[in-house]
Amino acid sequence: MLSLISALLLLVIHSLSIARYVAPEAPLDDVTIFSLETIQSFSAASIAQTREGYDCSNIFLYIPQGFEGSGITSKLQNFILASHVAASFHREIVVIDPGLKASSESLGCISKRNRNQYVDLLDLLEIPSSTACKKALCTKTYFEWKEILATAKSNNELTIVTCYKKGNGPPTSVMVSGGFALRDLYPAPLHNTANQVDFPHWVPHLGATPRQLEFFKNTSNTAEDLWMGVAGLIAPKIQWRSSVRKHVEELVTELHLPPRFTAIHVRRGDKLNGEAYEMVKAYWESRGGNPNKINYLPLEAYVDQLDIFRDPLDIYIATDDPETVGKEIEQLEATSTKWQFHILSGHRSHPGHVLQEKNCTVRYAMTMDALVELEVLIRADVFVGEFNSNWGKYIHTMRTDFTGPYPKVRDFRFAIALERENQYLGH
Repeated sequence: MLSLISALLLLVIHSLSIARYVAPEAPLDDVTIFSLETIQSFSAASIAQTREGYDCSNIFLYIPQGFEGSGITSKLQNFILASHVAASFHREIVVIDPGLKASSESLGCISKRNRNQYVDLLDLLEIPSSTACKKALCTKTYFEWKEILATAKSNNELTIVTCYKKGNGPPTSVMVSGGFALRDLYPAPLHNTANQVDFPHWVPHLGATPRQLEFFKNTSNTAEDLWMGVAGLIAPKIQWRSSVRKHVEELVTELHLPPRFTAIHVRRGDKLNGEAYEMVKAYWESRGGNPNKINYLPLEAYVDQLDIFRDPLDIYIATDDPETVGKEIEQLEATSTKWQFHILSGHRSHPGHVLQEKNCTVRYAMTMDALVELEVLIRADVFVGEFNSNWGKYIHTMRTDFTGPYPKVRDFRFAIALERENQYLGH
């Protein structure tokens, strides 16, 4: 009897010891604000070097803060900016899902199981490093990450979070930036830091081959040449998800594009009172005045950049002002021009920005139209546009080819000589 009681007592004690055992708690995540000067001084050993696969212990977390309600090319441009900044710090880029609910903030919606699912850039773009390294992040909501992003009060600071894991696993270093915070950091002071101008140090993280790396080491190349090289490395990495890519290709096929064609992008709308104002003013001053008080660059200015004897005669036009451009085409055709004009208006029923459309299903269709138009403009043998909108800047990047010994942009012409080349990407 006594032995039975002793055995039961030992069993109870053992059970209590098991019940009391709890896996060691992970330390609280460490949030530290570093100045750019401090980050530049980090030893090389503390910065993960590029290797096959993804090093998820060092992450650049891109938060689309402030860009939730922007158009597709605004989001793409800021993502491109984040991509080369992440590479300069030898970090894998991870994009966090903003979890859009309000249709006014999204790129549209698709219906699934009788419910609207709102779509954003992360739903359209294929980002392998984001998929591979997402689980290495601290367990935080989008809004918690936004609060962390806001802790950096100066445009000379970046916030780095050390994420600790239960079970004493290796911590993850997460550099947090994105949205307007990233744009405030660029072009000054980040653009001119040692990390950014030392291209051979970081372009391997973008997949530069040994031959491409030799181009970046060539000291006779200008800053413009080097940034063109970065564009040539990034362009092939901008890929849509397979389902989106298939849908876009189907829509492009329906256009029955000729073997060779010309493309023009005419951006008006809200840009006329902002980025395009000086360009429009310069154009009319060069013409000796503006008697009709037209506040935009006419289609004629774009067509004037073409050679009717050498350039493809079929011209495909993407514009946010199809009604006015249509009237301008009629005026040009009245002069017996040989050009054949085609407006890529898609589902656009009125002038203006895609996000002005209230119906999120229609807006998604318009977003798909935008992807089709971008694809047409990128594929064209000749392109005429400008840098007063993100469309022109994005197309310039995507028309950059680096398969040869040096990068080059396929026939990109500006509507007016006032325009200048990109000195860096995504801004």
